[in-house]
Amino acid sequence: MDSTVTSEYPYPGNALVTRTSYVYNNDQYLQPNAIRTLSSKGEVIELTKNYPAEMVAIGKDSNGVYVQMIAERNLMPVIEEMKKVNNQLVS
Repeated sequence: MDSTVTSEYPYPGNALVTRTSYVYNNDQYLQPNAIRTLSSKGEVIELTKNYPAEMVAIGKDSNGVYVQMIAERNLMPVIEEMKKVNNQLVS
């Protein structure tokens, strides 16, 4: 799945529309690395997830823990997650 559009109708005739897109950076697993949402309020919410393979690729594996996880096919845990709202880091 690369995107979704959700429409909610809390009041007759008024739709709250949310558009979400998904980015997949690694073919080894089917989990999104980035989820970008545009809300009806105009907020842009971006959630970035790094898995063991991304941690190795970006040089954040100085002690080899993530290389070992990959070797053991333990690919799915989210190691690092960042959330931005309107390009401001919130978590």
